[in-house]
Amino acid sequence: MKIQTKPRFYPVEYIKQIEEKYNGKFICETCIKDSLGWMNRPLLLFYSEEKHKVSGSHYFCVYQSSNGGWYIMNGQSAVDEDFTGVLHKGVVYFSVFRHDNHVFDGDLSVDGGRDYTITAKDLELVKLSIVKDKLIIKGKVNE
Repeated sequence: MKIQTKPRFYPVEYIKQIEEKYNGKFICETCIKDSLGWMNRPLLLFYSEEKHKVSGSHYFCVYQSSNGGWYIMNGQSAVDEDFTGVLHKGVVYFSVFRHDNHVFDGDLSVDGGRDYTITAKDLELVKLSIVKDKLIIKGKVNE
């Protein structure tokens, strides 16, 4: 099985620049928790062997705000909890944030980010986890 981690919200060129500048490895697009719960925006999650000076963690997230500015945040909350993906034809897809409604393979979709999981059709659910610098499949949901 393969997990689809190709970025949908940010250009690959930005990711490469961030990896070089901050000595990080891109993991996936995701959301993180703030004081109100899971943020409703896509962020780029990276891992670094050394704790990041701004985030204070091995995990840091980068996002572009609506005003065009770039921000770095602690990405640890994205790692602390597993989340759900859907399996279709050997590929796992997941929703990056609430109301993302990730459409794939024509008419299939998964929505809800870390808040909930809704699919357009009856698809097999799998549990995803971030371990160090990798997004992994832990198993089927309810196993």
